[in-house]
Amino acid sequence: MVANTEMSILYYLNSGTNVGSGTKIEGLTQQMFNNYNRSQSDGEIGLYRQGRGDCYLLASLSSISQTKAGARILKENIKQDNQGNYVITLPGAVAVKNNYARDGKTCYISGRYTISKYDVMKARVSREYSKGDVDVLLYELAFEKYREEVLKTNRANGLPNVQGVAGQTAGNATMDNLLDGGQSRDAIFILTGKKSKQYSISPSRVEAVDREDIKAPIYVTEEALSKRDTERFLDKIQKEPGRYAVTFSLKVKDGGRDGRHALTVTRVEGDKIYFVNPWNSGKELSMTREEFFNATYAVTVADFGRTGSGANGANNNVNINQAWLNRLSQLLKK
Repeated sequence: MVANTEMSILYYLNSGTNVGSGTKIEGLTQQMFNNYNRSQSDGEIGLYRQGRGDCYLLASLSSISQTKAGARILKENIKQDNQGNYVITLPGAVAVKNNYARDGKTCYISGRYTISKYDVMKARVSREYSKGDVDVLLYELAFEKYREEVLKTNRANGLPNVQGVAGQTAGNATMDNLLDGGQSRDAIFILTGKKSKQYSISPSRVEAVDREDIKAPIYVTEEALSKRDTERFLDKIQKEPGRYAVTFSLKVKDGGRDGRHALTVTRVEGDKIYFVNPWNSGKELSMTREEFFNATYAVTVADFGRTGSGANGANNNVNINQAWLNRLSQLLKK
């Protein structure tokens, strides 16, 4: 038996040798080994449960997979080399890299990320990432590598973490926790190269935040939606399923403080908005349009078009109806 953890795992993956019932190899069990072999990538976003603070990324993946053009992009992003490693292309990251090159600035963003068999198994053993579909995990690992490059690039150029500009946004990420926090508008762009528009929704008027117009492949526009406007875009989503990738954000109580949580709209049927929660993407929940309007503080919409065209946008905090939030929080816990 090879002592090194990576070599031990690769030996068993490549040889097909059984680990041995119940025994562990640096945290690798027979069950984990079997699960790995049964969960090879097919490029499609399957069921999963969130494992860390990357709801923005997981909700974005689910929303993109609801569209025909977006699902195709996600599938085409994942390739395997002749060693069996996964090579993940993030189209938005490639666009950001090209933009830095045009401006002659230092850039560590590559846009393409190699994920080895060992990387996948190590992530599974750590239990720090999502559980379930391996393609979701591959995107988490690729996005994590991208985030590290963003932090290095921003530091090299003396740039802050600019929330309104893709390629300069790192959420709450640090080198110790690269996936922590983020926004769907950025994730959708990095994952697909498609721009989206983010709306602030409130029963009262919400003013858009003014942002400096920064040259980049993507910059944020923000609009406040009235109830009538909200009804109109929900009608559009209902009439053309498979066209729009839609995520929305709620405030959720977390250890005595308000946290923000992103979810995915799966469909709209009449007065009902159906959605899934990254905590368990296999369970579809619903709310009325009135509940949606009163409890949601931001909605991100990416129009992939009938054949795959796109658009882009931002985020704003608003006051929400606490009674509706309490009801939604109960729904999410079921």
